[in-house]
Amino acid sequence: MEQISVQDILIRSRDTILDLLHKRGYNTEPYKKLVGPDLVKLMGNPGALRIEVSHSQNPDKKAIVEYTFTNIKLQLSSGKYIKDMLDQESSIETLKGVNPETTEVLVIYMPKNISEDMDSYDKAALEAWNAHKFRIQFFPMTRLVNNPLNHMLQPKFEIVPQEEHAELLKSKYCRSKAQFPIIRYHHDMAARCLGLAPGDIVKIIRPSQSAGEAELYRTCAP
Repeated sequence: MEQISVQDILIRSRDTILDLLHKRGYNTEPYKKLVGPDLVKLMGNPGALRIEVSHSQNPDKKAIVEYTFTNIKLQLSSGKYIKDMLDQESSIETLKGVNPETTEVLVIYMPKNISEDMDSYDKAALEAWNAHKFRIQFFPMTRLVNNPLNHMLQPKFEIVPQEEHAELLKSKYCRSKAQFPIIRYHHDMAARCLGLAPGDIVKIIRPSQSAGEAELYRTCAP
């Protein structure tokens, strides 16, 4: 990837974040007005960069994008970061009191280097889901300079609604979702971008030389 400044990374990744939220059904229009130099001015105050949006079809469903420019790995390992985010009485001055039943959170951070591993973030996201059914995703800002879902080699993904799962399994002669190949929760970048959680099913449409398009299904699993 070309060498670009932190300021450019912030500006370019913002478009990707808003696009991901829009594709999940959230109303992002109010945040499209904050661009370029206005974003850079807010770098010293990550709270001012926060995005809070409601779902277009279900206003009770929300998404929050939280920015951090500090290293949170130690807090993730101890469980403190997630605990503070869910605790209404927490003494922290950043995001807190999140309701996991109605709200998903995307945490955008600046990695120490481009090859920084995601193990701590994957583990924290899975523990948050297992303990609280809390959908939280961690994204290194550098990986969002371009939208991973829009890459020319990326197949098209569609989330299968929960109410269609039973009929899909029946049509594919499957007794359970476990018979589909898996897409790993949070670890897989596409799963993270789509906001998948364990138990979700995604349809993947790939080009096919013989059929034009080929459909396959994967189940999101830990």
